[in-house]
Amino acid sequence: MTKHMLIVFLAFTSLLSKAQSTGTISGKLTDPQNNPVEFANVVLLNGSDSTLVKAALSDENGNFIFEISDAGTYLINATQIGFTPYSSVVNFDGSIMQIPLIKMQKGAVELKEASIVASKPLIERQADKTVVNVENTIVNSGTTAIDILKRSPGITVDQDGNISLKGKQGVLVMIDGKPTYLSAADLYTMLRNMRSDELSRRNYNQPIS
Repeated sequence: MTKHMLIVFLAFTSLLSKAQSTGTISGKLTDPQNNPVEFANVVLLNGSDSTLVKAALSDENGNFIFEISDAGTYLINATQIGFTPYSSVVNFDGSIMQIPLIKMQKGAVELKEASIVASKPLIERQADKTVVNVENTIVNSGTTAIDILKRSPGITVDQDGNISLKGKQGVLVMIDGKPTYLSAADLYTMLRNMRSDELSRRNYNQPIS
């Protein structure tokens, strides 16, 4: 089966940011010496069945944020090379939530009878873009391309099918390097009917500040 690459980037950077009507869960990752843990994979999972709700990447200061509408019980998992995976439960009321500082512990290295298994992280930070590896099983079970977008860092899809990136509208979606140039409704329909297992990866270019 042919694998497609889905790219989302800002076509117009002068548009005003959308007004935010959702709640947020934010936090910060540090090591035991209070240094920020940069570019860690942080995921928000449904507390009842551990399905992925939203993914994020910690920034240069260790900060991360999830925009989330529904109140409920969630799991926050954070992973980074060289650190022990972190997991905690949060009870979210649907408003603005700042969770306590997360101190990630250095992971021990076991050299005896070690086996190396190559696997890609869910989110990779590259020089000019962020890549979501759709083959990662946490996002690729029974989902569509639009589900992948909704759960990806910095992406918002409203009820009318409009896609925004980092709060800015005017995005252009490309599939296999070719612009779609579809209306919001038609694009939403196409992505909703595209299975996530047809995607090899999804990436988005960083918005120009």
